[in-house]
Amino acid sequence: MRDSMNLALEHPVYASGLEVNHQTFAADAVDGKLDTRWSGNKMKVADTADSWIVVDLGEDVCDITEVSSSYYAKVWPSDYVVQVAGSDFVPTDYSTVNVGTVSDKSAFEGQNAKGASCWTTIGTYTGMSGDGRTDALTNFEAAIPEGTRYLRLYFTGINQSAFGHSIGLNELEVTGTRYLDPTEPGEPEDVVVETVMPSVAYGRLNTAFDDLELPVCAVVALSDGTTLRFPVEWSAKGYDAASTEPQTLTGTLDLSGTAILNEENLTASVTVNLSDEPTVVNVLVNPTSLGVDYGTSFEMLNLPEQVVLELSTGFGVACDVTWDSTTYNPNAEDTQYVRGSVLYNGQTYEAVMPVDVEGAPVDPEGPTVSTAYVITVEDSDNGTVTSSRTRAPKGLTVTLTVKPDEGYKLDTLTVTDKNGNELKLTDKGNGKYTFAMPASAVTVEASFTKDDTPVETGLPFTDVKTDDWFFEAVKYVYDNKLMDGTSTTTFAPLMTTNRAMIVTILWRLEGQPETDATLSFTDVESGVWYTDAVNWAASKGIVKGYSDTVFAPNDTVTREQLATILYRYAEYKEYDVSAKGDLTIFADGANTSSWATEAMEWAVGSGLLSGKDGGKLDPTGTATRAEVAQIFMNFAQGLQK
Repeated sequence: MRDSMNLALEHPVYASGLEVNHQTFAADAVDGKLDTRWSGNKMKVADTADSWIVVDLGEDVCDITEVSSSYYAKVWPSDYVVQVAGSDFVPTDYSTVNVGTVSDKSAFEGQNAKGASCWTTIGTYTGMSGDGRTDALTNFEAAIPEGTRYLRLYFTGINQSAFGHSIGLNELEVTGTRYLDPTEPGEPEDVVVETVMPSVAYGRLNTAFDDLELPVCAVVALSDGTTLRFPVEWSAKGYDAASTEPQTLTGTLDLSGTAILNEENLTASVTVNLSDEPTVVNVLVNPTSLGVDYGTSFEMLNLPEQVVLELSTGFGVACDVTWDSTTYNPNAEDTQYVRGSVLYNGQTYEAVMPVDVEGAPVDPEGPTVSTAYVITVEDSDNGTVTSSRTRAPKGLTVTLTVKPDEGYKLDTLTVTDKNGNELKLTDKGNGKYTFAMPASAVTVEASFTKDDTPVETGLPFTDVKTDDWFFEAVKYVYDNKLMDGTSTTTFAPLMTTNRAMIVTILWRLEGQPETDATLSFTDVESGVWYTDAVNWAASKGIVKGYSDTVFAPNDTVTREQLATILYRYAEYKEYDVSAKGDLTIFADGANTSSWATEAMEWAVGSGLLSGKDGGKLDPTGTATRAEVAQIFMNFAQGLQK
């Protein structure tokens, strides 16, 4: 038996879900780093779904003495249990399942249920609170069973004022001991290090050694046939931050507290590859999810043509995405994940769009007869027309989507019945037209003509067109130096905004004032592009941290958070904030957090925020760069006067 160690470090993990839009993976909870985290999808206040994470500790667990779990900012659990199980538990990973809709009930049934007989509860937390807290369980409710292999945290409640969408678990540590050779009775023979597996790391050119993301542990093969992970202390010897050639660094294995011998003084090695190109850290889609009726065709999903790749620099780049139609079934009432591929700098990345398909047809009590007539769409040159249906009964509204090729525009669009009569078309905007299905088959024909209209946007961005709803807003914030592009040629209107970006825009609106304030936020480094802005805004009470030391500059901003920040700024400037809108007129107005209600009423009453499709206010939805540009233009041209 060896001395105490972290049994969970870099071991296999399984989770009930993954927060799709943040890409915070389960493995991040056992990587030995407190600046990464896992969050399972959909456990916000209004949701009812549970979530869980399971770590495979291995078959050689002797004992467990402590279970420690650290949580991110305000997204901590209020209620959860700690459980253990033996090898009779068969783990299943549900990391692609949106558990907020409980589309895959097996994630919470059978052995995955909270009360499944294979699990022994060793700790219970009820009514807990505390931002960025760490829970350390040492006094167990039950003895650790012999043969324990798996440990699970099962969450049933979250902080009621959480800004995030789910539990944010920074790190799970399981302190305990292992058997070196549980099958051999008596004194074991000396166990020695035979092989240390090499590893690979990537980074940006000119990255300091201490800032490299090097592996915390190395995989070591021992003479008794086992493979274990041991911490490594890496050496900076030979490291060249300016080299783009692969370079190998070595490190010393930390075998302290063990009886394992390293007779040949073997070292760990890692091949470091530095590049002057930023790395992709996240794939952002907008909208973040879709809801459609049962039977909606793939073509009518209106999936975005571009997504935003969030880069390690903090900026983003808009890229074309190719969606895979085989990952969608219009006749399955379920939450589905439509997947797409994105090519950037020779690498392919995956985009994921959750689609909730609702309203499956109910079998009628008696036999019915309904005639569905054929809809034929003729091929067109220089553009395409798609129909929401291939057949439809009389009276049903059919939607046509028109997409001219680049450099062309729609010339004519006609729908005729079997007798050649032309049907009335209603222009719904954005290339969509509707008609009422007659009691006969119909034919759709379109023609396209060259669009010779010169387009001069006055902007350097290729992803902002004059007919985009956000064009004027983007031009305003760019011309007034409130917002920059994410590159010299892209604005990335679909990219979400974070706290640092919003504060920086306000700071620029204020004229970039200097400040002597020095705050205690440990995650706001000096000399970063947003440092002065955060110090100024926080010193004026315009923004607040999650705690005295945590500002979380990279956290995405919701619409209600943005309204609150602007409301505080308006108060700071002594503008009139007496306007008050009625949130109850929106279908989801009641979902506004209590702390944001006053600010949201003001934002709606002032015309800064308006409803979205379906009469929704979407207070907890993310704010894209295009939406932020529009809101700041409204603010500057209206309230600021």
